[in-house]
Amino acid sequence: MTPEATSEILKQFEMSWDKTEQFYNTLVYEYKGWGRLMPLLQFIRDKRSEGEQRHFRLGTSVHHLIISRSVDHGLRPDQKSIQIISENDKFRVVFINGDVLHSDFTVESLEDERLSNLLLILKNTLLD
Repeated sequence: MTPEATSEILKQFEMSWDKTEQFYNTLVYEYKGWGRLMPLLQFIRDKRSEGEQRHFRLGTSVHHLIISRSVDHGLRPDQKSIQIISENDKFRVVFINGDVLHSDFTVESLEDERLSNLLLILKNTLLD
């Protein structure tokens, strides 16, 4: 991959984090009843401070945070992703590889070691 292509991918990843953080920021602070998503917003901020925006693209589906290694916006059915789904005061974490569900568990905190392990697995896959 050329340095220019790498730079463009990193730029797109960074923009996906900007847009996703702004999306959740708006929901949490401007709309009543969306405060339950504050842990997702904090998770994004924490992972950004760790430099993870250089490794992942973020996306949303309202109360779903989607983490992938997709170069392009949107996921194809065969791509790997981690989805964090807000369910009241807990979060469901799902790791999907195409049509195959590899992990599905519920956590109270997004600092759960199982989520960290899934991020490491996803980080070690090729950009797609």
